[in-house]
Amino acid sequence: MIMLLKKGRPQTMRILIAPVDMAGQAGLLAKNLNGIDYQVTLCTYNRNPFGHYRQLQLSRPEMKKWFSEHWNEFDVFHYYWGLTIYNDGSDLDQLIHQHKKVLMRHCGNDVRIRSAARKNNPYIRILYRNGQTEEQVVNHLKILSRRIRDAVVPDYELYEHAKLFYEKVHVVPRMIQTQSFRPRFPDEKNDRPLVVHAPSLPFFKGSGDVIDTVKELQRRYDFDFQLVKNLPQRKALKIYSRADIIIDQLLIGTYGVLAVEAMALGKPVISYLREDLKSTFLTDPPIVSANPATLYEQLEWLITHPAERRRLGISGRKYVEDMHDVRKVVPQMIRVYKQLPPL
Repeated sequence: MIMLLKKGRPQTMRILIAPVDMAGQAGLLAKNLNGIDYQVTLCTYNRNPFGHYRQLQLSRPEMKKWFSEHWNEFDVFHYYWGLTIYNDGSDLDQLIHQHKKVLMRHCGNDVRIRSAARKNNPYIRILYRNGQTEEQVVNHLKILSRRIRDAVVPDYELYEHAKLFYEKVHVVPRMIQTQSFRPRFPDEKNDRPLVVHAPSLPFFKGSGDVIDTVKELQRRYDFDFQLVKNLPQRKALKIYSRADIIIDQLLIGTYGVLAVEAMALGKPVISYLREDLKSTFLTDPPIVSANPATLYEQLEWLITHPAERRRLGISGRKYVEDMHDVRKVVPQMIRVYKQLPPL
């Protein structure tokens, strides 16, 4: 497991990313860190129906056994989704005793506090995993943050929740291997555009509102609509590549991985961006913001303005290259790793 290093070479940082991957982000990070002289092991137990990169996939009991044998081979422990290896968090006690470095990556409802979220967003919907209550989630986050100083989140929508608990919260954007996405910008001459939506989490994304709005608009305009559900990433990307408009989500208040992939493909994106969060973006994302109350108007505008569809597609590709490409994001994660204090 431990890499043999040549004499005089700086010590390689050994990183464990576990125990789950969300939207392929952990796999992409591990793959690219391993390509630049970091020794990274991605160990997950969640199933992967979308074809994302995997390294070591174990059942939960197998993972616990593997961890007990190998934990001391790592310098940095990068946990995901508010989870650690052991359900009771006792692995953290081992790491504290040995002064290891630990980082928690929060991805969504694992850190959102429903009562706080609704103060800034009347549209948001939150259900906690395993039927947990908000009080249980808060207690879990308090326990984690008493042991783990640093957390990392992909945007400032989640930052406002994580900062309630952790001493230090880093914001590192979602990443994408932009070179793997060949842009196909919308054709201005296409008078029957294809609108695509991927209801991977329909309750949270507002997919019902998307479908209802599309049905209304199809009474007045000629366009096609396709839902992308339960497909491997490669097949889903083929559909996205043919799209003229891609709808991400209407409720959360910022954009997610689907929007990043869509922009990389050169597609105009509809996603709800909260007004109070727009100042947190280093560059304004070229995204058409819409919530359930405004989707009809915004989607109608894109359907009837083919030149704008193309302009937004071109701008979106450039935005992703500048803000979300792995070559820009991975160095940000490396800086976070280097700043981590031992427990």
